[in-house]
Amino acid sequence: MYIGADFLIDKDLRLYLSEVNTGVPAGAQEFDFVYEAKHKKPSGVFQKIESLSKKYTGKNFFDYINGLPFIDESIFED
Repeated sequence: MYIGADFLIDKDLRLYLSEVNTGVPAGAQEFDFVYEAKHKKPSGVFQKIESLSKKYTGKNFFDYINGLPFIDESIFED
């Protein structure tokens, strides 16, 4: 699980906390979109998530999330 913090930045570059949440890394997709728009190549964030999951849990990320006792597996079904 991840802790996420969302900030707003004003014209003077001051940060304002707008949201704090916990959960799976949905922000990774947002990060990848922005990174690719700026750098014209994928960020590699998804491979990093997979690598960390395998290193620390011995499972790919999908199996790790699916194996958490408080996650209802039906949310992953079509």
